[in-house]
Amino acid sequence: EYAALLHSADVVLVPYWRSIYRERTSGVFLEGLITGKLVLCTRDTWMSDLFEVHGGGVAVDDRSGVAVCEGLQTLVEERADLQEKARQAAEYW
Repeated sequence: EYAALLHSADVVLVPYWRSIYRERTSGVFLEGLITGKLVLCTRDTWMSDLFEVHGGGVAVDDRSGVAVCEGLQTLVEERADLQEKARQAAEYW
């Protein structure tokens, strides 16, 4: 059921608090990457560092609902370009 849900998603949102995910991993984030989904995560984390290398997502400010909404807007407005980068990143991973 989880795999079907993931594959049906357009976007994976993982706006974790930076203090929690500074050093930890995120299975949901990695699953989003390897399936070529657009991903939204928290800025200044190891997850956002991967976007700088591969693209395919948007990083937002920590603990900001406004930033999450703005990030979603960016995902919508830049979907075609970000989706292509997400596909390329999925091939890498």
